[in-house]
Amino acid sequence: MTHLPSIPPLPQEIINIIIGEIASAKPHNESLTTLRACSLVSTTFHFHSRKHLFSEIKFIVDDFSPKRVARLVKVLKHNKDLLSSIRSINIVFDMRPCTPHRIFGSAKLGRLHQKSRLADFYAARKLGLKENSVIILLKLFTGVGIEKLSLDAQHGLLNWAQVSDRIKDAIDRIYSKPSLESLRFINIYNLPHSFVTGELQSNSLHELSLCDVRFMQRTEVPSPETCEVASRNLARIERLTMIYSPYMGFFQVLRPFLNSVSASLPLAPPAISFSHLKTISVSIPLNTPELQLLFQFILGAARSLEMLELQDITWTGANLELLAPDYLSRLVALRTMKFKVRGSEHAADGIKDQLYQIDQFLATATSPVGIQFITVEIYMDMDMQDRQPGTGTNTISWIVDRSGGWSDLDQAFTNPMLVALQTVSLNLKLFYHDREMTLNQFEILKESEDDVTDFQTRLLPDIKATPSVKFNVNIESVFSGAPLVACLHWISDSTAI
Repeated sequence: MTHLPSIPPLPQEIINIIIGEIASAKPHNESLTTLRACSLVSTTFHFHSRKHLFSEIKFIVDDFSPKRVARLVKVLKHNKDLLSSIRSINIVFDMRPCTPHRIFGSAKLGRLHQKSRLADFYAARKLGLKENSVIILLKLFTGVGIEKLSLDAQHGLLNWAQVSDRIKDAIDRIYSKPSLESLRFINIYNLPHSFVTGELQSNSLHELSLCDVRFMQRTEVPSPETCEVASRNLARIERLTMIYSPYMGFFQVLRPFLNSVSASLPLAPPAISFSHLKTISVSIPLNTPELQLLFQFILGAARSLEMLELQDITWTGANLELLAPDYLSRLVALRTMKFKVRGSEHAADGIKDQLYQIDQFLATATSPVGIQFITVEIYMDMDMQDRQPGTGTNTISWIVDRSGGWSDLDQAFTNPMLVALQTVSLNLKLFYHDREMTLNQFEILKESEDDVTDFQTRLLPDIKATPSVKFNVNIESVFSGAPLVACLHWISDSTAI
């Protein structure tokens, strides 16, 4: 019998590097699947893989969360190394009403199962187990160097005033940690001002995201010491996202933290508070005063702003007059522009108006600008029932023929003032809301390069013929359990329990 020579084991340092590369790979959901497989290979792979798997935790607070939370608490209490590995926490408040689901096709079995679960829930709530289990978990997190915190309401809006004081206090202790680098709120109203001002103690905060957020009316004036700390911490923010959130309300929260000159002006852009801002992602408001304030605010960050993303480009012709004729030329540090356009297969002509707004915005480059990359993402809300067999390219061709406005966009990309332009990317996404899929489930079907090549010349012939510019077209069909509006500002990369 022939014995094969034994293969020497890899050094642990190399294994750790391999696992680290897997953990940082994209897309994130695929890297998680690979990490789970790595954790089962051997003990040398197991421990380092689990550290990456538990670095991001997402847990859902709903009517049936105590059992899930209790399992996680048990794991973390018996594995202190996993607890110390946690860097990102996503707390999701599920606002769905309790509705029974069919079991084995039977609605009656679904109702009986729902009745049983509700009985467990009411018993747990009577004993205080639901709230207690969440608080125990949150208290565990207070001893960890959390870098990212996200509070997310799904399937509805969360009234922060209705959250129990005990849970608020536990979240406050996590939120006020000095290690915090990223803070995100989604679908929450009556949010206290202190979440972005008074209790903000982190001197490491670089990212702030507000998606459909409403703040409470201010009832108190912060102390000078609070203003000084908050202003200093806000000045370190490098990435700011504001989607579907009133800008007037947000800047009213910040008003006490601006310098005295800015605070005295009705629409003063808080440039002093965001002096290191590199990335701005915003949705365009329909309200004219808010749009004027937004344009001013972006100009206030002109010296540091490197990337600007505009979503829902729906300003009217009258509002275009708010733009200075040389607006884009004033953004001297800008290198990347990204536009997100949303439409429907039943109203494809609405895309034409948004493409026209992009054309007008790029036309404000009246002197040579340093923009190197421009991306236009078009999301088409499709009807699952109308989906026909065949390629997405055929469907996109039909939509393009109906929408129009492409020749104006082609001319905008070839503006001679875009002297540094290197890459133009056009991402066309057919979005299908599949109600049979789970909320966080999605599938992407990408068209082959052969199907896209002919489409490029037909779509934007001038930019395609420009030798100094690389032109990319990507066509995808996206199937998701969540609606399009939610997916445009959701990030579901955390480990769910």
